[in-house]
Amino acid sequence: MFDAKTKAELGLPTLGEMSPSCSNGSGIGWEKFDVEADAAVDQKFPFLAEPPGLTNRTTNKIQPQRRWRLYRRSIPFALAEKGDRSLAIMGQIHTVQTPLVSEIQSFWSILYLIGELNLPPRVTMAREIAEWNAWTRKRYLSQGQKFPYSLYDFLPYVDTLCEDLGINSRRKSNIYAELFEAYKPEDFEGFIDEYFSAKQN
Repeated sequence: MFDAKTKAELGLPTLGEMSPSCSNGSGIGWEKFDVEADAAVDQKFPFLAEPPGLTNRTTNKIQPQRRWRLYRRSIPFALAEKGDRSLAIMGQIHTVQTPLVSEIQSFWSILYLIGELNLPPRVTMAREIAEWNAWTRKRYLSQGQKFPYSLYDFLPYVDTLCEDLGINSRRKSNIYAELFEAYKPEDFEGFIDEYFSAKQN
């Protein structure tokens, strides 16, 4: 859809080499945030600091990470920091629960595009993006190098979007169901109506 130059400007990874001026997607200086994010993820999740041994141990070191500079996995940081709400990029998160994640992400993104969702300061957005990139690389190793992977960890992402929307993400009828039952798309039935109802109150 986008050529390499546009991808770089939007903060999307490309397969070829990118010039330093384009590779960041903005002038914020991602190197600092990436280093801080690595340390933050190691502190929050010490078991990810030393990943399991791999057959080809040098693979992750040789292949540079394809970092996606998308706030909440859909909003190009380079546009968001300028107040440009003209673009949201869907589907750039790999998960086993695509129907659920896609529905909530799409609604969140629509509200962003029409100006109904406020964004945090640029530094907060940059940290969120950098920490996600660091976490997915450490959590999913080679696959996390290439994509915004959240294959089995999609519920915290859903929780975050619901928190932004001001709706409850705990949808089960009791604490035991919350702990032991899998979440399915039907658990979030009516969440759009809940959002608009909450706005009216």
